[in-house]
Amino acid sequence: MEDREFAVILEGIRSDFRVFKEGLDLVHQRLDSMEIRMDRLEMRMDKLEMRMDKLEMEIHSFTFEVREGNKVIHAILSDHEDKISSVEKKIA
Repeated sequence: MEDREFAVILEGIRSDFRVFKEGLDLVHQRLDSMEIRMDRLEMRMDKLEMRMDKLEMEIHSFTFEVREGNKVIHAILSDHEDKISSVEKKIA
């Protein structure tokens, strides 16, 4: 094989490697872009998880307050029923 033929083959290989490198660079750019997007999504997920935790605490607190309110209402109604029964007995 002559030097010129060898040089042509090497130039072809160099050209193939340049094309491969360009393709690889594009893949790296896309991966970097996806990594940035994933980081943003993770931050959004963290914020959503914090908001959900806060909502769960508020729901728990609200549920507790409703239960306590129901107990008070039940006690008041029971007291009024007793008073009404007492008045009815006095009238009768």
